[in-house]
Amino acid sequence: MGALGLLLLLGLLSGGSAVIHSLRYFVTASSGLSSFPEFVSVGMVDEVQFVHYDSVSERAVPKQAWMDQLTRDHPDYWEEETGRYQGQQQVFKGNVETAKKRFNQTGGAHVFQMMSGCEWNDEDDTTDDYHQYAYDGEDFIAFDLKTLTWVAPVRQAVPSKLRWDQDRAMNQYRKNYYTMECVDWLKKYLAYGKSTLQRTERPRVSLLQRSPSSPVVCHATGFYPDRVVVFWRRDGQELHEQVDPGEVLPNHDGTFQVSVDLDLTAVPQEDWGRYECVVQLKGIEDIPTPLDPALIRTNWGKTGRDGGRGHTSPHLTLPPPHLHLTSPPPPPPPHLTLPHLHHLHLTLPHLHHLHLTSPHLTSTSPPPHLHLHLTSTSPPPHLTSTSPPPHLTSTLPPPPPHLHLTSTSPPPPPHLHLHLHLTSPPPLLHLLGALLLISCS
Repeated sequence: MGALGLLLLLGLLSGGSAVIHSLRYFVTASSGLSSFPEFVSVGMVDEVQFVHYDSVSERAVPKQAWMDQLTRDHPDYWEEETGRYQGQQQVFKGNVETAKKRFNQTGGAHVFQMMSGCEWNDEDDTTDDYHQYAYDGEDFIAFDLKTLTWVAPVRQAVPSKLRWDQDRAMNQYRKNYYTMECVDWLKKYLAYGKSTLQRTERPRVSLLQRSPSSPVVCHATGFYPDRVVVFWRRDGQELHEQVDPGEVLPNHDGTFQVSVDLDLTAVPQEDWGRYECVVQLKGIEDIPTPLDPALIRTNWGKTGRDGGRGHTSPHLTLPPPHLHLTSPPPPPPPHLTLPHLHHLHLTLPHLHHLHLTSPHLTSTSPPPHLHLHLTSTSPPPHLTSTSPPPHLTSTLPPPPPHLHLTSTSPPPPPHLHLHLHLTSPPPLLHLLGALLLISCS
């Protein structure tokens, strides 16, 4: 498949150099797709959508808050954009029918697309530009701005090439537009959206492995802009073998993610210390992550370092897969006395069932405020209690304490069943948790 595919509608093309900015327009006209508008156009600045138009609304609408200032400075902007898109809509409707005839098609679903735009290097002030079309996901015809001629990779596009090559005035206009006017608008959009478009967000880096025989994945996410370099190196030298780089993909919040696999099939574990993953992003120092088993998150055992914010509260690790904390008869349960306790973290690998029975809860600084907070570092648990809602009784006022069970991420399984029994609650106890951090891997 050529440079244009169905993903162009989403603008999921990543740039190269960290100093190159882009303004791109993606236009899609279709027939035979009842659930999709016949015409859609989106504008992207540095891979961030700022304008949208479709044949349903027939209005150009802003997609970024920073466009409000541009609207105040150019009151007629949206009317002009709407008129331009409405004209394109009619032209592209004809393009679809023309292409169907040339390919001898009468029915079915068909898509005609255009990608056009310009790039600007803010260091050396050089520019680049492009204007090309695709039909049903394959390159159809493209404009060469250096020769001012059209390139037709398929015979069905040759009639268009011959006709368009003769319109030299229009071809010269296209060149002037993409090399000057397009770049001017790109610089304007960058200025209006500077706080968003020219920000830098530091990536979070994790090492992942599905099974002991699987590649180790260096996964960087949450970074902006998308022009990132991620690679593995051994003894300080970048690796070009044993590695499988992935695409830069968008996150839902406007940031990006990317993964690079490292095949360790022929590498003994004692040599792992020679390897590290490096993430490079303009504006920040390189981020190296050593290939340390303790840092690798897995699907079969204890996860490595989570790379998140550290916790200052006590952390108790209880390794058994099935843990029962009970009161006497013997053996007595583990006893933990923490004056002025506010938070307690329990990490329980492979946890499926947790039974907590607390006949007496005391605190050295009354009244105790205990906060119960359940989280998971792998596909999260379902939180259930033995009676919905949990019943906690008290012999003293105020009314029964409240129990809050929360999870920091949605299901699916593994299942976690939490049984809490309070046989003798202390006065004024608010059981909102001793912040039990339960990690199910």
